[in-house]
Amino acid sequence: MRPMRGATVVMTGAGPSHALYFASYEHVKKVLFAKKVSYLPESAVQASAGAVATLFHDAVMTPAEAVKQRMQMCCSKHRRWTACAKSIYSEEGPRAFFRAYSTQLTMNVPYQMCQFVVYERCKKIFNPEGSYNPKAHLLSGAIAGAFAASVTNPLDVCKTLLNTQEPQLLRELNTPRIVGMSQALSTVYRVAGVQGYRSEERRVGKECRSRWS
Repeated sequence: MRPMRGATVVMTGAGPSHALYFASYEHVKKVLFAKKVSYLPESAVQASAGAVATLFHDAVMTPAEAVKQRMQMCCSKHRRWTACAKSIYSEEGPRAFFRAYSTQLTMNVPYQMCQFVVYERCKKIFNPEGSYNPKAHLLSGAIAGAFAASVTNPLDVCKTLLNTQEPQLLRELNTPRIVGMSQALSTVYRVAGVQGYRSEERRVGKECRSRWS
């Protein structure tokens, strides 16, 4: 059941975060379309709505992700997400839950903007009549998700690194903590090179462990 560690905290945060996400996305779209902002193309409206929605979504999910990733780390002592959250709070303070928030926004805002724009564009290509077509929705979603993920994956690696703060990596680099996107980007490059941006943080940690041992 180790792969399921942290699933509870993610499910707990997913409800309110996605409620805020879709509510704000639809509201912003409605407001912008209702005002008939002629100088904004439809794709810009969709991108703007996705960006605003991401701000609310990540405000809830960033702390949940931090707890989940601490539980999934190699040799993690935590078994319950509540105990993990209390440990983070007592040892590192409340700011630790939002350490990756700016990086998460830097990754997720362009991700959601790209995803919605590409998704809506693909729907028009594969389903020009606008009827209910599950195949068109699936194909459009797959293309949009793949494109957005390829653009933002390097920042996803940095976000995971900021959340986990792997002890052996910190010892290798002789630093107490990795803070901020710029430091995370430089750390990944120092440890794993350009290839590190295309992998998960566990590969960066593995590379570090092999050098440290």
